[in-house]
Amino acid sequence: MNSIKRKMGKLLNFVIIALGCLFIAFGIISSEDLTAQTIFLSIGTSLLASAIVSWLSSEYLIENERVKRVIENWQLSNLYQTKADMNEGESNKALEECSGSIDIVAEGMHNFLSVKGLVLRSKLKQGVKIRIISCDNQAMLDQRAKDESLTGKRGHTDTAGQVMELLHWVEQTRQEVQGCDIAIRFHSSYPAYSYLKIDSKVFVSPNLWLLPSQQSIAFSFFEEGIGGKYFEQYFEQLWSSEFVHETCHLKVADLGKGEI
Repeated sequence: MNSIKRKMGKLLNFVIIALGCLFIAFGIISSEDLTAQTIFLSIGTSLLASAIVSWLSSEYLIENERVKRVIENWQLSNLYQTKADMNEGESNKALEECSGSIDIVAEGMHNFLSVKGLVLRSKLKQGVKIRIISCDNQAMLDQRAKDESLTGKRGHTDTAGQVMELLHWVEQTRQEVQGCDIAIRFHSSYPAYSYLKIDSKVFVSPNLWLLPSQQSIAFSFFEEGIGGKYFEQYFEQLWSSEFVHETCHLKVADLGKGEI
């Protein structure tokens, strides 16, 4: 329907332009009658000017309306050039104001815990519920360590060790914050993206090849939009999936520490 209206609008605009040009031509021909020439030229230029303004307005307004509609439907809150930029601003504020729940899909959360570990424990004491999905596939974690390196080699990042540190942090938190509601589960597929949902705000960032996770592009959505609901439902699907389990399958022996 919108496409038909747009075509009809263009056709009407074309007719107005043609009439404007026709009146201008009559004005030029009627050079001997100044009154007629003035009338024809005035009408012609007015029609032509209004048609041009209408065309320019419709082209830009339609595009702006389309962009506005996408943003409203998907409830896109912001775009960030890097995940680090997102963490320094919007997600930090959302975490400080959190009063309900936090859902996370990540690997080891090493950087996040080093900066926000105490905040998370504080939120748990306030009754906030935390759920974490991590990865316990050694080969996948090794591959991710290679993929995020500019050299294509694993480098010094011990992703499996960081996952074990995360598990230890969760267990330690349960002991230190009695009655806290924190749960962690594991999946064995490639960690293709990181996900953070704080109350009604959703933060997503892909794990891109040859880029450290903090340097990947990031998006934030409101929960009630298409984007937020999509990732929220996907998290729930993962959380209850038969491929997600509560027991970590990583072996500390692989890290030179013995087995858990």
